[in-house]
Amino acid sequence: DAVPVRRMALADDSSYLSYQVYSDEGGSTAWTNEVASGVPYTASGAAQSMPVYGQIAAGQTGAKQGSYADVLVVTVSY
Repeated sequence: DAVPVRRMALADDSSYLSYQVYSDEGGSTAWTNEVASGVPYTASGAAQSMPVYGQIAAGQTGAKQGSYADVLVVTVSY
């Protein structure tokens, strides 16, 4: 999917929270499954920090209370 459906699961998979991942603090540049999504970086040969921001979608009132988790796999090409 160009824009994947992201959701975090409660430990027993009985409840989920939808969310989105962004490469900017304002939430205007969503990470997608398309090439060249996110914020471009110029390789310098030195270590670089690549901040990631998440936002849980509003209105998910049916979610159970607890700790939710998900795993993201990120591929960096240079």
